[in-house]
Amino acid sequence: MSDRSRSQFSFVQSSFVFSMTTILSSCLLSFHLVCAEEIVFKRQWIEIGGTSIEVEIADSPEKWARGLMFRDKLSNAEGMLFVFKETKIQRFWMKNTKIPLSIGFFDDQRKLMELVDMDPGFGKSDEKLRVYSSKRPAKFALEVNRGWFLAKQIDVGRIFNWTLGSGRTKD
Repeated sequence: MSDRSRSQFSFVQSSFVFSMTTILSSCLLSFHLVCAEEIVFKRQWIEIGGTSIEVEIADSPEKWARGLMFRDKLSNAEGMLFVFKETKIQRFWMKNTKIPLSIGFFDDQRKLMELVDMDPGFGKSDEKLRVYSSKRPAKFALEVNRGWFLAKQIDVGRIFNWTLGSGRTKD
């Protein structure tokens, strides 16, 4: 290879490396911005089985997608309530979730139909994540620390009520 050919090859190689580095940097920056984008959840109290809990309300596609991702802990006095537009089979996965959770699926009358324990998925590839589905159509889903329903003796059939805070039931 002549000096001129080597020089042209070196230039093309350098341009390619620079382009790929720029593209990769852009992708990583975009991913970081999307993941780091702050999503504000409204907080509300609910009561179920004589127990009050403060929940963050996930009521939009962005909030449903974010859920409890990247959280290091969740207090036993709080959870996340997913409020869906449609009553249908609901599917969850634990992508980027660090905390073991229990989920309760509720019908459109706010009646608890089913409880499921879910394993953390933080660090797993999408292909290795399990999908947790409601067995029947659900309108609401409540995620709490694993074992919360059992510890509070909240069984299938209980109905949750919206409250004004710290246990006062909303009319």
